[in-house]
Amino acid sequence: MPLLTVCGIPCSGKTAFVTSLLPLLPADTPVRIVSEDTLNLNREEIFATPRAANAFRAALREEVARWLGKQTLVILDATQEIKGFRYEIDCLASSIPTPHTTVWCDVPLSEARRRNAECARLSPSLHDDVASRFERPLDTFKWDSPLFQLQPGATPPFSLIVESLFSDQRFVPPPCIPPQTHTVFDPLRALDEATLAIVVDLATAQAAGGALPGERIFCSGTDCGFLLPRLIPTAELHELRRRFLDDVRPLIAAGDEALAARIPGAFVQFLSSLFPS
Repeated sequence: MPLLTVCGIPCSGKTAFVTSLLPLLPADTPVRIVSEDTLNLNREEIFATPRAANAFRAALREEVARWLGKQTLVILDATQEIKGFRYEIDCLASSIPTPHTTVWCDVPLSEARRRNAECARLSPSLHDDVASRFERPLDTFKWDSPLFQLQPGATPPFSLIVESLFSDQRFVPPPCIPPQTHTVFDPLRALDEATLAIVVDLATAQAAGGALPGERIFCSGTDCGFLLPRLIPTAELHELRRRFLDDVRPLIAAGDEALAARIPGAFVQFLSSLFPS
């Protein structure tokens, strides 16, 4: 069964959209909604620190993975402010494979602030902090496509969204992400996913002053900590990642499963070499 991810800044209307969509689904469609509410999480707490936000994303990812592949439509109703997280969710769908559609509730910050003030969901400062970290989806990104962008006051294209999820056409993963099996290892995909996860870890650790220069950040897949020399913008981290990928891709031998364990440490060491202590 398909996966629908609904993203947007806090109080952008994600849950309201999901509520309106449910009666329009094919009859007797079993649905599992994954959100802060269904996981019984406090919004103030999950966004309060980078560590808490990381734990929240891990909980969402685990719950989506638990239900994907069953005879259930999975709807992920969450902010999903980091595009690296949306990429990880798309990889889960592609590995099965199953159709995956993204809906972006795009509202002006002023309107989201007004709604937040009415429902008191988040403190004003925390609401604006989370909204400022939201990375806009783009239909040119494989993991955000197909993308439906919903504007305030406009009627959502419910029929097209349902059709994208339940089309009779057999779902075929894009060529860049082949169907996954338990016997074939793709080192290029492992390289891409491992380095992106580290970029996400470093960016998240710095968000909201969670990590300061001189502190060591431990990243996914490696015990090698990265000593933060200064605050490094997310755009710069992505540029450094591209440099690493350009250097390493030609050296990778297809099918080298032992490589997966070495990629995260090699990337952290590469970053450390650019900022000697």
